[in-house]
Amino acid sequence: MSDMTGKTLGKYRLTGRLGRGGMAEVYRAYQPALERDVAIKVMHSYMAEDEEFVGRFRREAKAVAALRHPHIVQVYDFDIHDDVYYMVMEHIRGETLKARLQGLNVEGVSMPLEEMVRIFRALCDALDYAHEQGRIHRDLKPANIMFDGDRLVLTDFGIASIVGGTRYTASGAMVGTPAYMSPEQGAGQPGDVQSDVYSLGIILYEIATGRLPYDADTPLAILLKHINEPLPLPSQASANVPPAMEKVILKALAKSPKDRYQRAGELADALEAATKGAETMVKATRPVQKRPAAPAQTRLSGRLLGIGALVVLAVLVVIWLTWPRSENNSELLGLPTELAALSDPDPGAVDHYEAGLAAFEQEGDYEGAIKELTRAIEADASFAEAYYWRGVVYYEDGEGEAAEADLSEAIALRPDMVEAYYQRGSLYLYYLDRPEEALAALDRAIELDSSLAEAYIRRSQYHLWYSENIERAIADLDRALELAPNSAEVWGLHGEVYFWEDEYELALPKLARAIELDPEDSWLWEMLGFSYYALGEYEESVVRYDKAIELDPTELSLYYGRAFAYLEMGDSDAAMEDLDRVLLLESDNSVARYGRGRIEMEAGEYEEAIADLTEVIKDEDEEYSWVYFEEDSPYIDRALAYQALGRTEEALDDLNTVIAEEEDWYLPHYYRGLIYKDLGQTEAAIADFRMAWENAPDEEWRQRAENELAALQEE
Repeated sequence: MSDMTGKTLGKYRLTGRLGRGGMAEVYRAYQPALERDVAIKVMHSYMAEDEEFVGRFRREAKAVAALRHPHIVQVYDFDIHDDVYYMVMEHIRGETLKARLQGLNVEGVSMPLEEMVRIFRALCDALDYAHEQGRIHRDLKPANIMFDGDRLVLTDFGIASIVGGTRYTASGAMVGTPAYMSPEQGAGQPGDVQSDVYSLGIILYEIATGRLPYDADTPLAILLKHINEPLPLPSQASANVPPAMEKVILKALAKSPKDRYQRAGELADALEAATKGAETMVKATRPVQKRPAAPAQTRLSGRLLGIGALVVLAVLVVIWLTWPRSENNSELLGLPTELAALSDPDPGAVDHYEAGLAAFEQEGDYEGAIKELTRAIEADASFAEAYYWRGVVYYEDGEGEAAEADLSEAIALRPDMVEAYYQRGSLYLYYLDRPEEALAALDRAIELDSSLAEAYIRRSQYHLWYSENIERAIADLDRALELAPNSAEVWGLHGEVYFWEDEYELALPKLARAIELDPEDSWLWEMLGFSYYALGEYEESVVRYDKAIELDPTELSLYYGRAFAYLEMGDSDAAMEDLDRVLLLESDNSVARYGRGRIEMEAGEYEEAIADLTEVIKDEDEEYSWVYFEEDSPYIDRALAYQALGRTEEALDDLNTVIAEEEDWYLPHYYRGLIYKDLGQTEAAIADFRMAWENAPDEEWRQRAENELAALQEE
């Protein structure tokens, strides 16, 4: 549909296009009779080809116009003019919730819990009212939620029903938005009250964690994830989600409609109760922020001993490697904020181009930027820079395929555009999982401009993740340091590469330099704390954890790390204080419970230890193994506590459970052998000690098993 700005529809003069989608376009219009601005949603012309469309349009438009609620956009009129079907509604001048969330990300600020509760109370009140009138929204998403000053307004009621009939429009756009659609909608059902509740749950998940729970390359793949894949836990996506809020999200996003809240208002009530008194601010910045693995502990004869092996969790490395460290990072790294001299575009296109850049860089308005850059391209189809920047905006907005198309077009028009090669390489590396093409693009960017530090960083990531060529990765980082000696990101990344290679002494000066450049980054302090821990310098480790906690007191993993450093220093009281703090904030945290259970075992508080270890065992996902107890079993620890209390049968039950699952593991055989020995069951004890000897991981454990066998033979 061509731009209708300047035309007249009935009694309305269209004064500007506000937006467009797969089903309709939205215009600002002026109504002279009432001297007011209105918004007009014009349905795409191909809709009229549907024989049932006219009836649905009149029926649904009339029903939506009858809705009267302060948080639902008011529909004034609907009509047809020269085969153009349109709806007239109040003009909302504020931003969408989508734009607000994007702005929070750009600014690096947080959404207060009270603001989240206010938004959902208004949304849910509006939906309860509409549902009582028999109206289902079916396409709830942040782009359909707007702010009119302090007033929140829900838009696009009835559009999904008007389109009706098929799941896809004639242009191939899906009716509804896959990222926010319920499993039953994805399976082809029309949707009901519980479907709207599910969409609300997705919006709540996105606000609370800064990301959507499901993502994929195609709409169908996203729908299938909604239908088949378990929900990624909000607390794993962001450590800042309070446990009570997580429970609200989990219920709203239950796969079965009958397991969700039965009214939108129930969700709002539950959210308000869950956040009452909470001081946590929900982050709207880092989409997935998990902490790196800390040194694991090994359980030996009921004692905490030494430093275990460091667990390398690749996904956590990815998060660190890709996370920008400074607001002026591009300037420090040499990444241009402006392209080289423009080609010679049409003068009219330049105005739209500059407006698009302003919307993107100054306002964080992705929709507005894309609209203006599209106008620049329409005015001059050879405008390479406009394609480039639209590709960048698509990239930032998570629209990978659209970004690739624009960046490739920019390269075709200007084969020397180094920035486009760099951005396309990053796109292939992070979003589209096409590593070899990423390498080729980054190689070309470096060939065109050997001073682009950021390209060396991204190429180092390719070598770390795909070729596993550490030497080449470090060589690229060394080059990046030459080009950007004052970049905290490069120094920190360089230090962490050495960290994961167990080169802790080499990591220390790199991380320390990064902290000099960016002393407010808690992540850097935490990595320095890990490094000192790994080197056995526990007091130094605690000092760094103290600083990290000062900067980010809501990150629970910092308290874990400090607790285990305290334990190595012999300060059980300080360790217990940190673990108790974690459990105060997250009562079902199995890592903290396991740590507390160990301390209670050391103190001879066996009943208390059994209570904590029993809670740990309830964690069917074994999250406690990440990362302090990876080589341990709470069943074995509980068995030792039972045995210390003389509850032999219960101890044997726990050890038998472990052996049934891991028959060749030496540790449960060793402890069961001790119990059989005490019971006088010599043959059973000998069999267990032999299994422990055969599967022992080192000479120390083989010697222990041999000593027990020798003692039994002497008897």
